[in-house]
Amino acid sequence: MQDKQPVSGSKTLQNTFYILAIVALFTVICWFGKTVITTIAVSFMISLALEPAVLLLEKIRLPRWFAVLTVIFITLVVVLTLSTLLFQRSQGFVNSLPKYKHKIEKISEDIQARITRFQKATENIIPQTTPETTKQVREVKIQDDSNMSHAISAVLEFLSHAILIPFIVFFILIARDDVRNNIANLFGNENRNSAMEAIDQIQAQMIGFLSGNMVSVLILWVATSLGFMLVGVDYALVNAGIFAICNIIPIIGVVIGLLPPVVLIFLETESFFRVAWVAGFGMLMHLIYANVLSPKLVGARVKLNPVAILFAMVYWAWLWGITGLILAIPLVAAIKTVCDHVEPWKPIGKLME
Repeated sequence: MQDKQPVSGSKTLQNTFYILAIVALFTVICWFGKTVITTIAVSFMISLALEPAVLLLEKIRLPRWFAVLTVIFITLVVVLTLSTLLFQRSQGFVNSLPKYKHKIEKISEDIQARITRFQKATENIIPQTTPETTKQVREVKIQDDSNMSHAISAVLEFLSHAILIPFIVFFILIARDDVRNNIANLFGNENRNSAMEAIDQIQAQMIGFLSGNMVSVLILWVATSLGFMLVGVDYALVNAGIFAICNIIPIIGVVIGLLPPVVLIFLETESFFRVAWVAGFGMLMHLIYANVLSPKLVGARVKLNPVAILFAMVYWAWLWGITGLILAIPLVAAIKTVCDHVEPWKPIGKLME
């Protein structure tokens, strides 16, 4: 009877270092190629989502190039129409801001008065410096243009995305078969069928992710609009729309989305009860979105456990900021699908499920 060979730890250690090296290289590439990679990633997501519409037009005997152009054109028209409507409503909101000027000044004066009273109350506790002992310090103003440069870079990045993405989506959809074949060829002939199956599964997940988020946001928008109208929030549709869209951003989205309606209702009524009602109602809507709508309409399609989603959000947010937070779930879902179809990586995919 032969003795069992002891498990070699050197092989496990070698595989661990190999995986860590791949992750480190991947992180460096994503860090320095943020603008290019995010543009391509968003373009691939949009192309996967638009592919069924293109196939539908092809079934009625339209040439593929014309079907692609038609779908992209309709998509741009819808996006621009919704953006224009939202911008017009936002302009009306901005034009109405002067009526809040008096209330803002009053609140500012109240805060300043409280600070002054607090300073006087602490004069007997904290020793005050006398003019003789106070050193005269000359104020030096240093012009800091960092905020302006950050704003300019953000605008340029947004414009580059807005201009490049439609063109990239067009060429991806036109060369769909070539792109699929080239990606499948990367895994070798023996794994070609598994690669094609993984690509189809990723496409189904992206379609489910985008459509699920769209339906969830629309439901949240309608429900939140009714609640804001009931309590009298100005520009309820705009504020509810901003709140619904911000909920796509995990963790911090609900705070960003609730800030405008809470501030508006406070300036309008100065009623802490209404402020609490708006904040509480918004949190309730967020909980319904996060625990009912999103798991049913989005989570069931990507099949990721909460721990994997949390780690993905932290990792991609660290790499790409807000863009990383938005892309975290579809990216990690795609990575999981690839792991599920590659034999040595199946344990990693199982860990994410």
